[in-house]
Amino acid sequence: TMTYREVVQFLYNFAISYLNLELPERADLSAYEGIEILQTDGWGEEAMSWAVGAGIIDRLRPNEYPARGDVAAIMAAFAQKYFPEDAPT
Repeated sequence: TMTYREVVQFLYNFAISYLNLELPERADLSAYEGIEILQTDGWGEEAMSWAVGAGIIDRLRPNEYPARGDVAAIMAAFAQKYFPEDAPT
């Protein structure tokens, strides 16, 4: 079981390290509920900022556990954004 933050961090690291993607998209998370957790824990803020800015996720839920379908939706949004010609329709 992984939290949203762990799923997004994994995807972010995978995209940079293995796919060699540049991920410049960022969102200002200061007004989002849940930002305090990211700032207090000291990890995941950059990845979550990217995911929101890129449209991979639409809100912060860093310590909630996504259902299988939610993880599939995150992966599909990633594929559609960065590999639209190969993404499932």
